[in-house]
Parts: sequence; C-alpha cells; structure tokens
Amino acid sequence: MLPGCECDHQRNDPNNWNIVEVSAGYMMSNLEVGRLQIYTGLRFEATDLIVLGYHVTIDANGNYVSTSPARSTSSYLNPLPSAQIRFRISPSSGIRLAYGRGIARPDFGDLPPYVVLSDRAQSISVGNPNLKPTRANNYDLLYEQYLNPLGVIQAGFFYEDIRSPIYYVQSDVTSGSYAGFQQTAPLNGSSAYVYGFEIAYQQHLSFLPGLFRSAGISANYSGTTSQANGVPGRSDSPALLRQAPNTWNVSPTYDRGRLSLRVGLRAKWRPISVLAPASRCSGQLSTGEGFTAFVYGLNLNNEVFGFIREAEFTRFGVSITSRLWPHVSAGISPGKDKLPVPCTFC
Repeated sequence: MLPGCECDHQRNDPNNWNIVEVSAGYMMSNLEVGRLQIYTGLRFEATDLIVLGYHVTIDANGNYVSTSPARSTSSYLNPLPSAQIRFRISPSSGIRLAYGRGIARPDFGDLPPYVVLSDRAQSISVGNPNLKPTRANNYDLLYEQYLNPLGVIQAGFFYEDIRSPIYYVQSDVTSGSYAGFQQTAPLNGSSAYVYGFEIAYQQHLSFLPGLFRSAGISANYSGTTSQANGVPGRSDSPALLRQAPNTWNVSPTYDRGRLSLRVGLRAKWRPISVLAPASRCSGQLSTGEGFTAFVYGLNLNNEVFGFIREAEFTRFGVSITSRLWPHVSAGISPGKDKLPVPCTFC
C-alpha cells in the first residue's frame, strides 16, 4: 500500500495508541481438616487507562483528508476472590466445589477514541474508551475419580454469571452531520449466563501388552446453555456468540522414549449449523543431544472450520530446534496454510 492512500491511513492511523498499565497483588491460604481441603485466595488488579487515539477523515471521493489526535483516561480496581473446597470420599475419589471471579478487559484496539470516517461508504467506525471490562462469577461442582494406572474421570456442572459482555454493534446515525451513516462501535451489554454439564476421561493405557502400553486416551464432552440479556440494539435474549451448545474432543496419545505423538478430533454443534469433526495431529521426536523435531497438522480432513464466515482450510507445520551451546538454541519453523476460500475468525 502506497503511503498517503485511503486504506493506508484507515488501517494504520487508528492503530497508533498508548494504552494501559496494570498492577496486581494477591494472597492465598489453604487448610486441611479431616477429609476437607479448603483453598482460598484474593487477587487485586488495578488498571490505569491512558489512551491516545486518532480521528481519520476520508472525503466523498475516497481521498484521505486528515488525522487528528484524541485522548481519554480512566482507572478501576478489581478484587478477584476465589475459593475451593474438596471433600475426599476415598483415597482415589472426591467432590470439588469451586468459586472464582474473573475479569476480561476489552481488546486493546477497541479502547482508543479513534474515529474512521468514510464519506464514500457513508460509514463511521469508532473506538470506545468507556468500555467496561467483562466480569464473571464462576461456580463449579465436580466429581473426580482417579484410575490406576495414571488416569482420571471427571464429571460436573458449572455456572457462569457474566456482567458487561462486549458486542460489536452496527447502528444508523439518525441526527447530526452524519445522519444516514452506518456506525460500528464496541458496546457493553447488560449481563449473560452460561451453565452446563461436562465430563472428561484421561488415562495412560500401560496395562496393555507390548508397544501398546505406551498409548493413552483423552476425551471430553460439554453441553451448555447460554443467554445474553440487554444486548444493544436488540429486544430479545439470544444465546451468546461463539457458545456452542455441544462440544466434544477425542485425542489418542502415544509416548515412548523420545517419541511423543498426539492426534485429535474436535466437533461443535451450534443452532445455526453443524461443524463436522476437525482433525489435528502432532508429533515430537528428541534425540537427547539437543535436537528436537516437532510436526503438526490442523484440520487434515479439510472440514468447515471457523466462525461467522466458516471456511475450509488445512494447516501444516514443522518446527526443528537444536541446542548449539548451553542456554543457546536455534530453530526453523516453516509452515503452510491451504485455504481454498476466504476465512474470517478462523
């Protein structure tokens, strides 16, 4: 892209920003009373936002007009408590009850108070320095059964209470100098929740004979229900974006000496579509002399994979590293994507 063209300024100027400082502290404790194990913790995170964005103006002919700075500041403090209680039913089984509060800050690129104005497209894209972080209270009830040799089965229920989720909203400007333009901006919603059931199984199959004793298996399934409330511009309560109601993973493994192999199969079901299982595999070989080779493949069966605009693609890669001297390594990581159709958010 040549300097001075419309796309160069639209793409680059809003991405020049200074943004955030985070300081944190934490404390924790643990207590064991009979069959009960109790863990508690408290983390504080203080966030200071100093954002500098830019307003970019494009005229009706698509020509760049100007870029002007815009500045905004804010700060907030988040206490993040957590607690976990485990009741030991037997030496190999137990029930775990857990609570934790988490925070997800807005994407850095959404916070600067930038404005990209295009008269030709009659559109405005704006940042939002007033975005609140998304907060969630997480509750889990989990049963654990450890297996011999080297395995575990887990099953349980979870619930997440989410506050101030962030959405990307398109709306029509109805007044002012830009009436009739379409505006795109990140905005906070009111609340949302997710709850569901999950089960997982993992075991090293060392009880099998011969070479098979180095095999293993890892599998899990989760079924979820979600609802978003107070979505800007909507009067209904839809399911959360990217929240598949059914997800499962199956991953055979093999570890023997310096060889390690992983193969995976993953599938999601959403109300609007069914994604066929997407496969992945990886392997690692170490000589023990400082040389390691790692090979991977993603979506080898070339099924639809992604979100919003789903697409077929296959990805391959090889990573080779070698230790030249103590604490010094060199490597190469060639890779290739086979992407027959455009893909967004893959």
